[in-house]
Amino acid sequence: MVDLARAKNLERWLERKFPGQTHTKLGVTTLCIDGFPRSANSLLCRKVLATSAYTRPELAHNIHWRQNMECALMAGIPVILAARAPLDAISSYLVYNNGKNADDMFRRYKEILVFAVAHPHNVAIALFDETVENYAAVVDRVNRVHGGILPPPSADDETLNEMLAKEAHEESLHGSNVTRKIGVPSPDRLELKQKYRSFVESHNRFAECSVMYERILKVASRQ
Repeated sequence: MVDLARAKNLERWLERKFPGQTHTKLGVTTLCIDGFPRSANSLLCRKVLATSAYTRPELAHNIHWRQNMECALMAGIPVILAARAPLDAISSYLVYNNGKNADDMFRRYKEILVFAVAHPHNVAIALFDETVENYAAVVDRVNRVHGGILPPPSADDETLNEMLAKEAHEESLHGSNVTRKIGVPSPDRLELKQKYRSFVESHNRFAECSVMYERILKVASRQ
């Protein structure tokens, strides 16, 4: 599975496409957390950082392209996929980016999940609801796949979520529009998201994405 030459080529590709961003970097990255946008990627990263010895420079995250996970896998770096049902993930992302590039979202969603399904023994699955409400379950699955790399959380999810929501607000990582863009649960986004849900459900590629998510659920249940 490890192929350092291919990993180096992918690293160069990532640097060209995402200069200065948090993509996989050989010799620096020790854990890759990624997935389709709005799948609790940021919250998962924050929980890992808050409950483990990992540091921010060590995490490759939030690139939202298959190649970031593939580069890590080829370099022998543990990978965690943040996964969410397509109706919720895609409609939430359309809120995030004001409806831009809507058709391309389905292709990207499917491509990311296809990669994870193809590597069930090397990509640990972190389901959205678990990341939000049962992070301990994510830790257990990650440790079964990757050999005990995460300690069990010492705080419950309500406590962690409140602490990390405050941290996210203070850092303003996504600019001024916190309602749309903050990487923690936010009921204020629900009204905005409703207008995109019917579009997602009626799209001709929605069924393909739904099939892939069902496969992800099966992978997660076996890990």
